[in-house]
Amino acid sequence: MRLSTKCQRTNSAASNTTTHGIPSARLLKNAWTNAWEEPGAPEALPMPLQNLLVADAHQRLMQSGRPEVIPMPVGQIVGRMNEVRPVAAVMADLVSEYEQAVARLTELGRINRG
Repeated sequence: MRLSTKCQRTNSAASNTTTHGIPSARLLKNAWTNAWEEPGAPEALPMPLQNLLVADAHQRLMQSGRPEVIPMPVGQIVGRMNEVRPVAAVMADLVSEYEQAVARLTELGRINRG
């Protein structure tokens, strides 16, 4: 099964917080995070305690072969993920953007020396 990186700008990541308001983890929403958000579910513990608590469960989920339940840590960029793209296309974009940046810096260097 192919994992989708399609996310909405809202409701794409679940961020458990401690009573101090400090994020303990940012995960892609899935069956795992939904279960923790159910009424009556326990509060998440502060880091790293939550990870210690669920480490065995995470290992079993990872081995399950079911992507819809695997906890997927994500960063702040998750809100910008809105399509599934081949790695080759992502790499081509990175190389192109790098080449454009180098060309721009080279031109700025010429202007400053000129």
